[in-house]
Amino acid sequence: MDITLHAAPDSLRLKLVEEQVSALRTSVIGAFNQLLDLKDLNTGVHSTRLAEWGMRVGQELGLEEPVLQNLEIAALLHDIGKVGVPDAILRKPGKLEPDVANDGASSSKPIGKKKRVLSAAARAKISKASKDRWAKFRAAKAKGK
Repeated sequence: MDITLHAAPDSLRLKLVEEQVSALRTSVIGAFNQLLDLKDLNTGVHSTRLAEWGMRVGQELGLEEPVLQNLEIAALLHDIGKVGVPDAILRKPGKLEPDVANDGASSSKPIGKKKRVLSAAARAKISKASKDRWAKFRAAKAKGK
């Protein structure tokens, strides 16, 4: 730590540490997303595209910035579990036999405790908007538009 940082007020030190943590978090998320690209370019592109669309939908729904950030991270990393699954399993056409499916799953262990990224209210808002949009689409299709 810099000597001038020790002399800085607590609020300034806290702000600097928060900025460092945020930068580190962004770097780690970026590294995981690049790892997905290395595993399978289509998966990495899919995750990036999903994050972009998720952000658009979240902004349309008026979600707050912290929720939007969590939504983006969840979209970017939703397929991270594929990194530990053998390519032969991921690329196999058709259904997996139960023994093959279990072999792939048993070799990977959870990295941490599963955590909800979006609050129940945010999930409900997204779900309702999706249902409303599909209802409008179906109604328009039924009218022949």
